[in-house]
Amino acid sequence: MLFRSNQKTIRWWEEPGALDKLYSIVSNATDIHMTGGEPMMIPEVVDILNSVKKDVKITFNTNMTKFNDKIFNALSTINSVEIYASLEGAGSHNDYIRYGSSWDVIDQAIKKIKTYKNIKLVVIPVLQHTSIYALPDLIKYTEDNLVNLQFNEVYP
Repeated sequence: MLFRSNQKTIRWWEEPGALDKLYSIVSNATDIHMTGGEPMMIPEVVDILNSVKKDVKITFNTNMTKFNDKIFNALSTINSVEIYASLEGAGSHNDYIRYGSSWDVIDQAIKKIKTYKNIKLVVIPVLQHTSIYALPDLIKYTEDNLVNLQFNEVYP
C-alpha cells in the first residue's frame, strides 16, 4: 500500500488525521521507504520508527544532517535498515554545494551508522555540474571509510 500525502502544505504531519493514518499504515507495513525533502526533519520520525514492526525493511533517502541519538536508538531496534545518503561532496565541498549543511555532522553520522550491524549505508551522489569537481574527494572519503558508493542519476 502506498501512502502519499495530498495535503497542500509541506508540513503534512501537522494536518489533522495525517499522523493517525500514517501510524495505522506503518504499524502493519513490511517495507517502508521514506524520502523527502529530508525525512529525518519530521518531528515525529522517532515515533513513526517506534511504531513499526521490528522485522520491517525500512529505507531512507537522506542528506545525513538530522540524525540524533533518538533516531539511532529507534533504528537500532529494526532488523533491516538501508540509508541512501544523498551527498555531492566531502568536507568543504559538501558545505559549499549543500549550503547550510555541516560536513562534521555528516561525518559523525556516517561513523555512527557504521557501528550498527542492522544498518546498510550507501552514498549516492547526484552528478551535476556543481558536484563534478567535488567527486574525487567524495570517492576518496567513501574508499577511506569503507562506505558503499553508487551512482544513479546524471543531470546536465
